[in-house]
Amino acid sequence: MIAAVNSGWWQTYAECCQCFVSYDTVYTPNLENKQQYEKIFELYKQIYNNNQSFYKAHAKIFTN
Repeated sequence: MIAAVNSGWWQTYAECCQCFVSYDTVYTPNLENKQQYEKIFELYKQIYNNNQSFYKAHAKIFTN
């Protein structure tokens, strides 16, 4: 979208977004599940942090 605006296809990012971005459904978190969401997010962060060496090795393979 940055390239489209910078190349003059659209005058503003708002205009560009109207053409590129659409959604049919809006999801609202269930506040009754807040504790579960927090536990799952903590688990996600652990998985992400534990895989940092994998991400670096993977990037090294595909950037050389």
